[in-house]
Amino acid sequence: MTEAQLRQSTVEIMRGWLGGKQGGAIHREIVDTYNSYKPHPRGHALTMSDAWCAGTVSAAAIRAGLTDIMPVECSCTRMIELYKSKGRWVEADDYIPAPGDLIFYDWDDTGKGDCTGQPDHVGMVESASGAVMTVIEGNYNSMVQRRPLKVNSRYIRGFGCPDYAKAAGSMPPQAGSGGNDMEYEQWKEHMERYRAELQSRPGSGWSEADRAWAVDAGLFRGGTGNEGCMWQDLLTREQAAALFHREAERTGTA
Repeated sequence: MTEAQLRQSTVEIMRGWLGGKQGGAIHREIVDTYNSYKPHPRGHALTMSDAWCAGTVSAAAIRAGLTDIMPVECSCTRMIELYKSKGRWVEADDYIPAPGDLIFYDWDDTGKGDCTGQPDHVGMVESASGAVMTVIEGNYNSMVQRRPLKVNSRYIRGFGCPDYAKAAGSMPPQAGSGGNDMEYEQWKEHMERYRAELQSRPGSGWSEADRAWAVDAGLFRGGTGNEGCMWQDLLTREQAAALFHREAERTGTA
């Protein structure tokens, strides 16, 4: 996966929450997703009555599997500190962000000089073109909404810029991604090697009698050893459905 693809996939998570209202199902989903990350930052579990802008971008990071590059926090102030510690904080208000960057606001900004006050709000940049950007924010008028904004606008406190390039480099490349096709083929070779290793392992909790019963019952095809049926291989949903169907046919419940 390229950096651009990773940025867009993270933004898509935020887009999926657009229109969610405070107290509604999407708000609950965001809170539950945030609280699934443990231990809770600073020991605080997010509640439905808390401010939830930072919790929303944190939940997107959790859902995207990017918590290594996107600090999880429900406090804007603490989140800025974490981005600074990673060297991924941009103070310049006139910075032109990329999709997936975070933008922090200070509603007490006077509009004179650099805003350095306490942050009040945060959102995720959806797009930026020229001097205009679009931001998706949780808890914006008690909803998940878009905010159109000019670059270098008043109230901008700064930007948290996750290292998407680093994260993209650690993920399996996608098929058909141009220059990554060779890497994808290599990844497939590694997967085949892994499957072969699985098949060569002894049974894990499966006795020979268990295997023989499963073959006799018609749930699996092949011998009771590793030959014929690949006992330690991965199981797809399609294969699981076939197993349930065979068992239903065997017991007359199909």
